[in-house]
Amino acid sequence: MYNFNNLIDDLNHGREIEFKFNNSSYSITNFKGFWYFYCEETHISIRLSPFEDKLNLINAISSPKIIGIDIKDIFNHKRYDSDSLFIL
Repeated sequence: MYNFNNLIDDLNHGREIEFKFNNSSYSITNFKGFWYFYCEETHISIRLSPFEDKLNLINAISSPKIIGIDIKDIFNHKRYDSDSLFIL
């Protein structure tokens, strides 16, 4: 099972993550030197940290909530659509 610790490990290695939760598509990607958390349906983008600042990224990715649920809980309780998970 892919959990929050796996997500953190992949982000620490510079990998990007895409997943679906609650019928919406989300991504954690880098663009122009910064990490972003993005929702495809709403086009809401949250700048998380500079690309090289992995410690700040890890702290920042713990903050966003999706319909009141922490990203950590989404991954640790496998609430995401596992068929939609892409690690780039």
